[in-house]
Amino acid sequence: MVETDRNASKMRFNQPGLPKFGTTTNPSLDLMQEIREIAALNFDFVEIGIEEPEGSPKIIANRAGKINRIIKKHRMFALGHAAWWIDLGSPHEIVRDAWLEECKKVIDAGKRINIEKITFHAHSQSMMLSDRGTLKEVISNYIENMKKLVDYAGDSMVVMLENTTEMSSIKDFQKIISKVDGLAVNLDIGHAFIGGGMKSISNHIKKFGKRIQHIHMHDNHGKMDEHLPVGIASIDFRRTVKELKKIKYGKTISMEIFVPERVITRISEEIIKEFWE
Repeated sequence: MVETDRNASKMRFNQPGLPKFGTTTNPSLDLMQEIREIAALNFDFVEIGIEEPEGSPKIIANRAGKINRIIKKHRMFALGHAAWWIDLGSPHEIVRDAWLEECKKVIDAGKRINIEKITFHAHSQSMMLSDRGTLKEVISNYIENMKKLVDYAGDSMVVMLENTTEMSSIKDFQKIISKVDGLAVNLDIGHAFIGGGMKSISNHIKKFGKRIQHIHMHDNHGKMDEHLPVGIASIDFRRTVKELKKIKYGKTISMEIFVPERVITRISEEIIKEFWE
């Protein structure tokens, strides 16, 4: 695509009310090559996985200059995505404290590359237990640590918490969000669907409304977190977009699709844009 076509395409989709679209890097592959491939597909932004092996905070800090130049060259911006296995809710204080320090390193690395929003996950190994007392402790620990991360990030970065398959209860997730001032929501559509089908997706959108600052989109069959292209499985994305338009959502959407050919991710993006228009 020549530069004039690239700019025309971006102008077409940068209409008022239409979200900005991007996709995530694969932290198992070379970070610089991942960013270049995403830029070549004309996405508005790149969501950088700040996690091992290829996207660790140390690697990002060492390559910050190159990353910033590529992003600027292609008129993109960057978001950040921390590892899903970080356990800020562990009942073990030494584990929580260690992860909190790692999360601060993630935020520091993100600031080096001008990341505007950073995602953490409502995940804990202890959530796999059926004991409600343990879950209550996990939620309390998350509230405490997310407050610390929001404060640490400051005004230059939006800290978001992503709904997960482990914490499928809107009520439990809401307990964290409602208790942390300044904490935003990264609504993962696929995770919400696994938690209760289309009704769950609608309920998440209605419940969190303006707190939703970012969205992950990918398809699945309602049982496993498959991260399939849009339209391949069971999620009704036309209905999902309709629900998002009701709350006038117009921020950012990542096509978090795990396929070897990234052009398929671009096709999924175009499908969502068609639904939006």
